[in-house]
Amino acid sequence: MKKILDIFRQLPLSLKKLVLVFAFLQFIYYFNFFWLIQNIYILDHGVSFTQLQIILAIWSASVIIFEIPSGILADKWGRKPIISVGKFAFLTAIAIFAFFPSFLGFAIMAVALGIHEAFISGAQEALLYDNLKDHQKEKFFGRIIAFAITCREIGLGLGALVAGVVTQTNVQWNLLGSTIIAFLGFITSLLLVESKSQSKSGEVLFLKHLKSSVKKARENHNLVRLIIFSATVITSYVIISEYFVVALERLGMSYVAIGILAAVEALFFAFGSYLSQKLSQSIRAIIYPLLSILIAIFMLMVSQGTAMFVIAGYLVLRTIKAMAEIISTEDWQKHVESEERATTISINSFLRNISYIIFGFLFGRMADRSGLFRAFCLTALLSASYLIFPRIPKRKIEQKST
Repeated sequence: MKKILDIFRQLPLSLKKLVLVFAFLQFIYYFNFFWLIQNIYILDHGVSFTQLQIILAIWSASVIIFEIPSGILADKWGRKPIISVGKFAFLTAIAIFAFFPSFLGFAIMAVALGIHEAFISGAQEALLYDNLKDHQKEKFFGRIIAFAITCREIGLGLGALVAGVVTQTNVQWNLLGSTIIAFLGFITSLLLVESKSQSKSGEVLFLKHLKSSVKKARENHNLVRLIIFSATVITSYVIISEYFVVALERLGMSYVAIGILAAVEALFFAFGSYLSQKLSQSIRAIIYPLLSILIAIFMLMVSQGTAMFVIAGYLVLRTIKAMAEIISTEDWQKHVESEERATTISINSFLRNISYIIFGFLFGRMADRSGLFRAFCLTALLSASYLIFPRIPKRKIEQKST
């Protein structure tokens, strides 16, 4: 906290305001009550696990479809308008969720959520970076992003606590509060300021650079490792995290208790963030296979379906996921200067979403046939599958170089 305060003192007034708006946008998005009841509400309206995964697959497919157009539009119109359109799409999604609770309504909601995710993805960070660069303060970008992530986790924790109490009183109050908070997020986005010298994302050249980027990824062992890690380990956690609240609700817990546990999750994320910075070099050398094994083990723990195992398993998984997210993001930063960076990350995002759609659908089918908790064995298998891949591309590179 002291470091971010020292940085804040060095910023001109216009940047101070922008940083506060940027951080508040992160906070208010995750503070939304919607996240606590999202999947329970959908399942309670006659939707099966398979249909739920189809809805979530539509969400992921929408992210893929709108990712490149959003980048092109950001280059043409500016980052602020694109972010505001994304926030309006989120507001629309919440309204549809609240007032049209059916499979079709939820599917339309998923498209709106996909538009939101695609439109804000990278645009918020790029807007912040360009504004810092206008004042020669871009060296503070990493610290400010870390501050924003902290605000995000605070929003997630506080939102879960308040949402638990509100939902226990009346689900309709949750829906009304979610809509109001989404509207506040849209209004906040209008307070952002476009930079004077906006950098181009280069998304319009996506197809031109796609071939060279695929070749670059194939020939770079570190990139291959990160892409496969994202499509297996990270994706397996994303699938199981969709069912944290559902699992606790199936075990008979109240919304208040679920809200408290969801808030505690944020503390475990913070602990994982701390641990990621304290790892020795010897551990970092084997960190990806180690994280793969640990996540698979604790997913199997959750699959036992008892309150103690589910709670303990999810909390530890949250810690491990924080480590995985931060360590893999740090590795991605090594490729910041590459001109194909945005395209390579798009390849990563595409493969991760495809993996999520396929395994998510299989998860839904298994949950309908064998029960929710047994389906967690599939996510454990997906996480452990990372162990098959890491050395294969490395051998190809070594043979090519000899």
